[in-house]
This record gives sequence, C-alpha cells and structure tokens, in this order.
Amino acid sequence: MLNPGTDTKLAADILTDEIKLFFESDINDREFERIKNQLEFRNVTKNLKMNNISIETVKNYMNFRDTNLINTSFKKFSSVTKADIKKTVKSNLIDKKKFTLNYVPKK
Repeated sequence: MLNPGTDTKLAADILTDEIKLFFESDINDREFERIKNQLEFRNVTKNLKMNNISIETVKNYMNFRDTNLINTSFKKFSSVTKADIKKTVKSNLIDKKKFTLNYVPKK
C-alpha cells in the first residue's frame, strides 16, 4: 500500500529492483534466523490459550483433514532452508506473473 501521491511507476520500479537484487544475492544468515525466530514466536504465541489451540485444530481438520497439524507445523517451518525460499521466490516473483493493481477510491 502506497501513501497518497506516491508515484506508482517509481514504486513498482523500486520493488522490481529489490526482487532482482534478491535473485542475485544470498540470504544473509542473520536475516534468515530473524525470520525463523519471528515464525516460531508467532506459532508459539498463537497457541498459548486453549481456545486458540481448539480453533487451530478445527481449522486444520476442516482445511487439511489433519488434527495433528498443530503439532507438526513448527517442524515444517523450521525445516525450510534458504534454498527453499530462493526457489519459491524465483518461481513466483517472475515478470510473467507480475501485475500492478492500482486502486483509486471514488471521490
């Protein structure tokens, strides 16, 4: 989301440059650990209350038919490697799949 008055073409160009920079460089070890720590923190805090655990278990059953997913999801998060992230970004953030949506509210 851009601030009003921001040049959308300039913002799109900057984002494209950042994506290209990501393709050309490796993921910093410190940044990678920071992201993994954030995911772990979200996962733990989300399930602190019994009510949230119950809701997550029901959602996991309804969406994936797996009530044990709440116990195994962190293993999946923690097993992600830098190469996995790079592969996913390369397959999803390519120019062929990219588009810009300009939303201008009615006045």
